[in-house]
Amino acid sequence: MILDSTSTFLDLYMSLDSTSTFLEWYMSLDSTRTFLDLYMIIDSTSTFLDWYMILDSTSTFLDLYMIIDSTSTFLDLYMILDSTSTFLDWYMIIDSTSTFLDRYMSLDSTSTFLDWCMSLDSTSMFLDWYMILDSTSTFLDLYMILDSTSTFLDWYMILDSTSTFLEWYMSLDSTSTFLDWYMPLNSTSTFLDLYLSLDSTSTFLDWYISLDSTSTFLDWYMILDSTSAFLDMYMTLDLLVRSLTCTYSLDFSRTGGWSCRCYWILVSA
Repeated sequence: MILDSTSTFLDLYMSLDSTSTFLEWYMSLDSTRTFLDLYMIIDSTSTFLDWYMILDSTSTFLDLYMIIDSTSTFLDLYMILDSTSTFLDWYMIIDSTSTFLDRYMSLDSTSTFLDWCMSLDSTSMFLDWYMILDSTSTFLDLYMILDSTSTFLDWYMILDSTSTFLEWYMSLDSTSTFLDWYMPLNSTSTFLDLYLSLDSTSTFLDWYISLDSTSTFLDWYMILDSTSAFLDMYMTLDLLVRSLTCTYSLDFSRTGGWSCRCYWILVSA
């Protein structure tokens, strides 16, 4: 910088050694400093993406990051680098040819996506981490960009196997009803297909009542599936299997005679 104040650090580096990668050169410079220390001194006027794309187009960002600073979390690094961009803006520039899940699976085929999220920030859950990434978009907006080839259920079951679906949903969006949220998710499957895969330990009625206490079950069902009769759906649920039982009793009538009456009683099976 003393040599030529009109040139940037990148201009200087590119003229020095075009045969080596920036990482090889940096690692030999000063092993006591972190990558962020070096970067902040180099060029505070450029964004990290502008700088990275020029440096090494043959490596992925994660390859670069893992060598750079293993003591910091990825979010710590990103938030300092460029606070003006969202995570999605940043990802789309890095690799526009692959989907996010394709890129993740190539990183570490032995780990799940959740393992990777937890390694980024072990103190937070995935939802906490997402809300920090992009508070302007909804979770569905993020998901639809991530992987359009998989169903939501496939992706959710990988994310968090320790929580029930209801616990997870309530933390997603407490302002919307379940129906508002479900309908955009998967139009090819029925709601029962979704529910039965999610939580087999609870009864359907217990689960529904906790979802929306302001609506009746019939109001809710008619919105879900207008092509089936309510009884058809009711018989498939895990609520009450009702049967008709005929009991006889002798009753002394007011006229003084005896009569036999049949009472039809609904009994839980």
